[in-house]
Amino acid sequence: MFFLTFNFITALILVLSNCKGQDISYPETIGNSLLYLEDISNTFGTLEGKFGDLIVHNLSTKKYFHLTDDQYYDLYPSFSRKYNLVVFSSLRNHQTISGISYKLNLFAISLNNKRLKQFDKKIIDLLQESFLDDYIEQPSFNPLGDKVIFLKSRALFKSSILIYNLNSERTELLVDSLYGPISYTWSISDSLIYFSPQYSKKAELKTNSIDVVNVFSKKRNRVLIKKGMNLEVSDVLNEQICYLGYYTDGSGAEISIYDLKNKDDIKTIRFNDLDFQLIKSPKFKDSTNIYFIGQKYNLDEDIYLLNLENGDLNQVTFTQGQKEHLSYIN
Repeated sequence: MFFLTFNFITALILVLSNCKGQDISYPETIGNSLLYLEDISNTFGTLEGKFGDLIVHNLSTKKYFHLTDDQYYDLYPSFSRKYNLVVFSSLRNHQTISGISYKLNLFAISLNNKRLKQFDKKIIDLLQESFLDDYIEQPSFNPLGDKVIFLKSRALFKSSILIYNLNSERTELLVDSLYGPISYTWSISDSLIYFSPQYSKKAELKTNSIDVVNVFSKKRNRVLIKKGMNLEVSDVLNEQICYLGYYTDGSGAEISIYDLKNKDDIKTIRFNDLDFQLIKSPKFKDSTNIYFIGQKYNLDEDIYLLNLENGDLNQVTFTQGQKEHLSYIN
């Protein structure tokens, strides 16, 4: 006679309910495409932190590629053109009976051999730490694709930004003693990283500035600060920063384009002016257009293309599922 415990039955139901039935497919490489996370079952998995899969949408062919299809929660996909590799954070290690991890690690999908494997084993060995309670997350490749920055954090403690060189297989500390989560992005020059640091003031976490760190000299400078706002840097192109700003009094949020030469915002657009409740991951297509994830008031989410000069807005995807962590690969 077989006896199934309540926990086992619950875990089995979770696994079966999260089998979404999409065919896994891989492009030969990624170009003129959007890479992002989506809850393709449309059951608000990304909002609840349960699961989400990695999607590539080729803008030339209009074809979708599902890089993953499972019950795990995958986040922050980033593409290396040099190694033809997608690296991402995932809750698929140190598995419980339901297959869900209690902490994040980095994993990689090679588009050359179509294989998925853990990416950060070498990093952990190099740092010579146990990482028993540490999270390794938020990978982001430089434009050349031979270096990746990532966040090492511990629950309820401070975080660090580190950089891993795939050529030399060396890991270096860039910025220490930060509070997570932290948003960051590379400059085209491959030498600068812009990030939005969190800091604690009177027991309140704030993110009202954008800083820059040089990956070679490790020198750090403040780029801008906004009182009464929390800032989230999203992309950098041609001496311009695209960032999100949220008013701390709850009065609204906006996308802004900041000019590094003139040291001022040259464009600001309120979310509600575009008829969105929420806007996430704005990314430059070029100096005139940005892609972003837009959430309607019924919580449907899709990707849109906005012309910053004339205000034209075009919908790119029509799947309506919850989406996160968009990037544009030209």
